[in-house]
Amino acid sequence: MLNKYYILIFLVAFTFQSKAQSIWEADKYKGVPLDKKEIFFFEDFINNKNKWINDSNSKIYSINDSCLIIYNTFSYPISDGKEISINDIKDFEIETEIKFESGEEKDFIGIFWGSITFDEKYNFGFSANSGFTIYKDFSIERTKYQDWKHTDFINKTSYNKLTIRKIDFHYYFFINKRFVYKMSYDILPGNEIGFIIPQKTKVSIKNLTVSYIEIL
Repeated sequence: MLNKYYILIFLVAFTFQSKAQSIWEADKYKGVPLDKKEIFFFEDFINNKNKWINDSNSKIYSINDSCLIIYNTFSYPISDGKEISINDIKDFEIETEIKFESGEEKDFIGIFWGSITFDEKYNFGFSANSGFTIYKDFSIERTKYQDWKHTDFINKTSYNKLTIRKIDFHYYFFINKRFVYKMSYDILPGNEIGFIIPQKTKVSIKNLTVSYIEIL
């Protein structure tokens, strides 16, 4: 009986140790193996199957060579997204690749998630002049988790891979597979995921992937 008790204690301790190790590795890009990720949304922009281009935006949106190209000719930022319902009880990862083509080098280019409206969402992105920032919009209030910060991880002339990883009660953020920030997780207000493009700026977007993570 005593041996069974020690075996049980060992198994419980091993389970928690494995969990803790997985959490510890969450701040390393390859800390979560590919076989632990289950893709449930994937956009490769081979065609317009997910209706990113419509009658209202066809003058500034196009698809070419498996990329969504957005040229925001307006004098204000624009955003566009899709309803992608994430079960946030689970761990998950959102990833995309964005290239600055031309325009305002100091302005925010990036991805938003958990959105209900343009005024309620989380945002993670970069500027072409090597800054990045993370913030949340809620109604008229803005919470800055990471104010603009310089990083050498940003590619000025090629694609930048942005990764948002949620493990247990924390987010982990990566730029081009390099860890840049960690913060506490908060409930998602909505289900929309998409992109923000600043005024007078052209970008190319290569893909959008959303995966669940099974860390045990």
